[in-house]
Amino acid sequence: CYLMSNGTITACGGTLYDTGGPNNNYLNNENYTLTIVPATPGASVQLAFSSFAVETCCDYLQIYDGAN
Repeated sequence: CYLMSNGTITACGGTLYDTGGPNNNYLNNENYTLTIVPATPGASVQLAFSSFAVETCCDYLQIYDGAN
């Protein structure tokens, strides 16, 4: 499992959690950029969301395909 953070991970599978992990909430005012690089060069990264909830006022998730 991986916890949200600033940085880069190389992975071909796993579970990504917010900073609270599987049993707690994330903290206020968090702002992270995590880059996921496939373990095999040239391969793709696929994400499947099993649960995702945000506050309507101020939470969001941005996903980029490459640098743009």
